[in-house]
Amino acid sequence: MDADELFRRYEAGERDFSGVNLSGAKLSGFNLSGVDLSGADLSDGDLCQADLQGANLSQADLNYADLTETELSDANLSGADLSHADLSNADLEYTNLSDANLSGANLSCATLCYANLIRANLSSADLSNANLYAANLIRANLSGAKVSGAGFSNTLYSSETIFPPEIDLIDLTYAWYIGSGADLSQLYKYRLAGLDLHDFDLSNANLSRLHLNGVNLSGANLSGANLKGTCLKNADLERTNLSNANLEEADLKDANLKGAIFSNTIMPDGSIKNDNC
Repeated sequence: MDADELFRRYEAGERDFSGVNLSGAKLSGFNLSGVDLSGADLSDGDLCQADLQGANLSQADLNYADLTETELSDANLSGADLSHADLSNADLEYTNLSDANLSGANLSCATLCYANLIRANLSSADLSNANLYAANLIRANLSGAKVSGAGFSNTLYSSETIFPPEIDLIDLTYAWYIGSGADLSQLYKYRLAGLDLHDFDLSNANLSRLHLNGVNLSGANLSGANLKGTCLKNADLERTNLSNANLEEADLKDANLKGAIFSNTIMPDGSIKNDNC
């Protein structure tokens, strides 16, 4: 398939082009919003200024692709290979880049507001002057990345996040550390649904009133945590340690509580539960 055929079929209403080979294709300026290119080969492709808003590019090969000034807001790029891709000035707001390979990529002046970069490989990437406002950098690898002028305000990070040495506590003053004893109650306005926090140590953390629906907290340590009024609908709490936690007024509808540890735990109705202690 070539670029012209793709665009003709897209204009005719077709959206599923998963797994196609478009290596080196010229798609600059094309409007392909909502397209499904999951697993596609777009390596060395020219997608400069293309509209890929809401597109599914999960597991796609975008190695060395030109994505300068490309609209990628709300796109799914999870697990994509973006190594050495040019994403300068791209709009990646609310984009899912979890587990993506961005090593050596150019993200200078890119907008990554609220982007999901959990476990993303950003080693040696150029993030100079990039806006990472409220981006999820939990377990991300930024070793060797260029971060001059980059904004990390309200980003989420953990003890497993690897920052380059020039990042210090001053740069992270207004970032959110996800870990033991953290006060995260002010994150109630954030998109946290579907967050992967399995096996995390969140003991004594304040998670009250957060929207954690669908969050993976399996095996996490939430002992002593404040979860009062927290939404945990469909959350995975299998084997989670909830001893001495406060779940008063919390919403546990359809949550997976298999093997969860309850010891002196305050339940949503105010009762005390001791189970699997």
